[in-house]
Amino acid sequence: MTFIKEIVPKAALTFIANTIYKEKYLTLPMKHSWNIKEDTIEISYHWNNKNRWNNFTVKAEASPFDVQSNSEEEFITEHYWGYTHINEKCTSEYAVEHPRWKMYKVIESSIDVVYGKLYGETFSFLDDQKADSIMLAEGSEIIVRSMNKIV
Repeated sequence: MTFIKEIVPKAALTFIANTIYKEKYLTLPMKHSWNIKEDTIEISYHWNNKNRWNNFTVKAEASPFDVQSNSEEEFITEHYWGYTHINEKCTSEYAVEHPRWKMYKVIESSIDVVYGKLYGETFSFLDDQKADSIMLAEGSEIIVRSMNKIV
């Protein structure tokens, strides 16, 4: 899995991730809404990029389920090592720890993102594409262990 850019609401997160871990974080104004009902959850995340609000919205069943072994959900959520390209001769490696996350069955979803403005013109073809897979996971706090350099 490769992250092109990670969007966060606080400049301190971007500074630490980009400076210490050589990641590609971006600070943008963000907001979210959670509407939790008895049998459904509606969650949306919004971020403002170049004077345009982008968003992901998901409606899911309210009952979580365990991530199954060898599933797509496990492949996406269960990562215990992070790697970052530092330069042509060096990569950083760091351990990431978190409990196994619960998943929610997605019923409906919508994506309103201008990818070309966010990731560069090379990604603008995604503006008119439908997602192949959409998941909702109940995340948690994580622990990032010390970084090692692989030369």
